[in-house]
Amino acid sequence: MRRLLFVSLVLATTACSSNSAGSDVSIPRTTNPTHSSSPSSTIATTTSTTVAPIEVTFAFTGDTLIHSPLWAAARTNGEATDRPYDFRPMFADVRGSISGADYAICHLETPFAPPGVKFSTMPKYQVPTEVADALADAGYDRCSTASNHTMDGGAASIDHTVAALEAVGITQAGMARTPAEIEPTVVETK
Repeated sequence: MRRLLFVSLVLATTACSSNSAGSDVSIPRTTNPTHSSSPSSTIATTTSTTVAPIEVTFAFTGDTLIHSPLWAAARTNGEATDRPYDFRPMFADVRGSISGADYAICHLETPFAPPGVKFSTMPKYQVPTEVADALADAGYDRCSTASNHTMDGGAASIDHTVAALEAVGITQAGMARTPAEIEPTVVETK
C-alpha cells in the first residue's frame, strides 16, 4: 500500500480566560510588601496586569517509519520530479494540518542511511535521506528521534540524520553528535 498512515493530533491551546467570552485575563500580583517591626502592621499592595489570550496550535504525529515498499514508491515518485526519491506526495493528505499548525512535531522512527550505505529495513533500519525533504515540505518544525532504531546505523547514521534534518530547517531531540546536543532546549513559537 502506497500510503503513510499518520495519527495526527492537533491541539489548540488558549491562555486561561476569566470569563466565557474569552476576553483579557487579569492577573493579580503582590508588589513591594513593606514590613514594620510589628507583625500586625504588614502592608501589601496588589496590582492587576491585563494579558491578552494567545492561541497556539500544535500538531503531533506518530511514527514516520519507512519500509522498503515506501522507498520503492518514492523512487517512482522521483522519476516524475527528477529526484532519486520523492516522499513528498505521501504527505499530501496531512500537509494542510501539519503546515497549518504553529508548531508541528513528528516522530522519526528510523535513521537516514549515510551516502554509500545500503538502505535496510527490519531489524536494523537505514532509510533514504530524502525523507527529510518531505518532512520539511509537510511543515514539520521538529522531530523526536529517540527510538529503538536510533542506533541501527551507529554513530555515522546518527550524524547523518541530524545533519540532514538541520539542512532542511528541522530541529530534533533524541539523537546527538556531541555532548552539547544532549542538553534540553527551549523552543519558542508565535
